[in-house]
Amino acid sequence: MFRGRLTLIAILGAICLIGCGGGDDVKPLPNLVPVSGTVTFEGKPVPQGTLQLAPADPAAKLQSASGEIKNGSFTLNTTVSAPGVMAGKYKVRIASFEGGNPAPSMPVPGQPAPAKPKSLIPEKYGDINKSGLEAEVKKGMAPLKFDLKQ
Repeated sequence: MFRGRLTLIAILGAICLIGCGGGDDVKPLPNLVPVSGTVTFEGKPVPQGTLQLAPADPAAKLQSASGEIKNGSFTLNTTVSAPGVMAGKYKVRIASFEGGNPAPSMPVPGQPAPAKPKSLIPEKYGDINKSGLEAEVKKGMAPLKFDLKQ
């Protein structure tokens, strides 16, 4: 009886491993382009923050990408396992806060609202629809440069 249970467990384990192999319907992201660059505010490197790209045309079959800004430099990724960005036109959002990027917080009933962190750049750049920033990603492109103004 013990041998029968052991055999059943081995068979079920093998079935699980076979099922976890992915399938032909899983497609890798096509031809991602390495994208890096710099962000400055009034000529000085932005110390920290995030930069995000969203497709300029919502109907385009592009995926958003993002990256962390460190000492004015960034590299973008579509996902953790997919470094680079799909070629196309994007709107750009840049956010930078004193002490790093804040985690979203929920208000606690009966407690004062948490203090809003100070933005190190004009807040308009943190809104993808108001930033006025755009980027076109294509093979062989030069690093992106964003010089933000007041």
